[in-house]
Formats: sequence, C-alpha cells, structure tokens
Amino acid sequence: MKFSNEYLRLCLITLEKLIFNSPVLPGNMRNNDYIKAIAMGNTLTQDSGFIYKQLIPTATDEDIKMLRVRQMLLQSVVIMDFYILVNKNIVLDVATKEEIRILNQIKSAHKKGNDFSALIRNPNNITELLDASHIMNNLSFYDKALAYLLLDEEDMEIISSFNSFFMADYLEHSEKISPNFIIKQIFRSINKTNDRIASIEEAAEFLVNAFYGDVEGIEETVVDIINFTESEDIMQALVDENISSVAVHLFNYYDKKTNDGPKLK
Repeated sequence: MKFSNEYLRLCLITLEKLIFNSPVLPGNMRNNDYIKAIAMGNTLTQDSGFIYKQLIPTATDEDIKMLRVRQMLLQSVVIMDFYILVNKNIVLDVATKEEIRILNQIKSAHKKGNDFSALIRNPNNITELLDASHIMNNLSFYDKALAYLLLDEEDMEIISSFNSFFMADYLEHSEKISPNFIIKQIFRSINKTNDRIASIEEAAEFLVNAFYGDVEGIEETVVDIINFTESEDIMQALVDENISSVAVHLFNYYDKKTNDGPKLK
C-alpha cells in the first residue's frame, strides 16, 4: 500500500469515527479527549491488539501489524502538521504560548534522535497535535501555500528527518509567489466559485500575510502591481495590513493584467 501524508490524515478521521461509533466502549469513554488519546497513541495495538479486536472482532494479527505501522506514520504526520502550522503562526505573530511550548518540545525531541514518545504520551499535547492535522486537511489553497512558504531551511531539515513524505508535500504546495501565481489563482478561484469579489479578497489577505512574513517573491509581485496600477498606495495598505484596501488595488491590477497581458489558459 502506498502511504502519503494525505492518506494518513484520512486514516486518522476513519479511526476516530470507528472509535466514536463503537458500541463496545461505554458512553462516558466516547468523548473527544479519549478518542484522540487512543487514536494518537499505540493503545490500539498493545496486548496483541486487544482493544482494536474489540472494536473490530474480525481483525487479524496482520491487520494489527498494519495498524501499528499506520499509527507510527500517523504520529509523524500530526507532529509535522503541528510544526508547519505553528511556525506560520509564529512568523505572523499570532502563536499562543501553548503552541510555542509544544513546538519547543518537538525541537527538543528532534535533538534527541526524534524520540517523540514523551510528547505523544503527554495528554496535554494530544488535542493540539491532532487538531493540527484536521486543520491541515481543511486548509484553503492560500493558507496551505503560505504555511509551506514560511518554512526556512532548518525547519525543512527537521521535518524531513522524521517525516519521509514531507518533501513531496512541500514541492506540491510551495510554488514561489510571483505575479503569474497570483493572477492564475484568482482566475481559477473565480472560475470555481463564480465569486469575483471573494476570490480577490482572499488573494488580498494572502498578499498581506505574505508581505508580513517577507515571503520570497512578494517584492517582485508588489512591484508588478504598482507598475500595472500606476500607484504605490498598495505599499501603505500592505504595511497597514488593510485587506480591503489591498483588494481594491488587486481588483484594478487583475483587470489590467488580464486585459492587457497574455490571455490565461
């Protein structure tokens, strides 16, 4: 079976639903914290998979072995997702103390040979870690692109050391920001949603965050917007993090770019 981070996130959702809907667990045990704890840890595969066989009576020893592999891989996915999302929050200056605490634990565990067992066993970490994978699974195109673009070389080296599927994800989601990137994404969004205003406002929010995070390619893109709109006012709007004002300039830019420039295919 071919594993990927996306596949493993789907496995997490399936596993949580299986546990939540199981008639063999008492009602007071079918709560979010308990579900997350046993979905995240190795509890299901302990004692020859006793709990898993209670959930699925037809489960074989081979099924238990496969589940053990999936849970080990799943742990690397949720830690990766948490790292990527919290790193973005830190760069944008919106991270919580709790997020920073857990991220520091991840970095400390990395220095000790990527031994995340203590991190996983800590019940105070479970919800934060698993929620990160649920969030990552539902991120918008722009939010996901920004999260990957805000990683530096050290971040990438750390994540790659414990998640072998990371680079495939990074290459898929970290397309460099450029004028063509912005125009194409607005064009695709309008075609998909038929909502021109929302599509451009979403791109404007992305530009504000990318500008704040000083993402590679943002300067080139802003210069192109200034050249086409013949106004430098967007610079102040970006500095002020005024999404509405940036959107106004982006409307003008998109119209001139798509009318005056080469037609998009």
